[in-house]
Order: sequence, then C-alpha cells, then structure tokens
Amino acid sequence: MIEPHHFYEAALAAFSQIDWRAAVNIYSQLSRLSRQSSASTMRAPALPSTVTDNTSDLILQRLDTIDARLGRIEDRLDRVESDLSELKTDVKEVRSSLAELTGDVRKIEGVLQGAGLPNINTRIGIATVSSAAMVAFFLMLADRFLG
Repeated sequence: MIEPHHFYEAALAAFSQIDWRAAVNIYSQLSRLSRQSSASTMRAPALPSTVTDNTSDLILQRLDTIDARLGRIEDRLDRVESDLSELKTDVKEVRSSLAELTGDVRKIEGVLQGAGLPNINTRIGIATVSSAAMVAFFLMLADRFLG
C-alpha cells in the first residue's frame, strides 16, 4: 500500500516537470478531496500537517523563484530590444555613408577616366575605398558589441 507521504513526494517530483500554477491548483484540489474524504464515512489516512505545510511552502518558494527569473529575462529582453534599435539606427547611418562614398568614388572614377588613366587603376581605387569602408563598418560593429 502506498503511504500518503510517498504519494505527495511523487506528486511534488511530478510538479517539477509541469507548470507550477497548475501544480498549486492540483495540490489544492487534492487537499480539498482529502479533507472531504476524511469527513465522510470512508476515512482516508490523515496526512501529518508538516507534510502538507512543507509541500505548500516548497511550491510557493518555487513559484517565487520562477517569477524572479521571468522578471530578469524580461529585463534582458528589454535591453536587447533597445540595443537592437540602436544598432538598426547605426546600420542606417552606415548605409547612408556608404551611398555617399559610392557617389564620391564614381566621381573620382570619372575624373580619372577623364585624365586618361587605364580602367584597371580606377577599379583598384574603387576596391580600395570600398574595402576601407567595409573595414570601418566592421570596426564600428565590433566597438558596439565589445566596447
């Protein structure tokens, strides 16, 4: 025969795997049923009050711990959302700067071609300026996340 305190220990172990609010509901219903059956002609063995009190305390402590963790997670999500918003703004600024730089490179290319320089030199110059812009972009990202 299963002792009542073994049943409650097993129930508590099962509760650690499920939603704690549901566990409290189930526990409350079990306690009420236990009290009702004790009052009826078929008396169920009464649980020591320390078992029920300790179980309730453990469940409530666990609920408080979970609630605190959820609060910390919400705070982290808010910070990440704020950082992401700032990063989106920075990316827009970099894109704008790159567009301006591309326009400047095309102007330089026109001047160089007008001066009669070979096309290969112009492409090397464009690649150098584009590479410098990309390096600046990645340095900005690294500074943003690491600094």
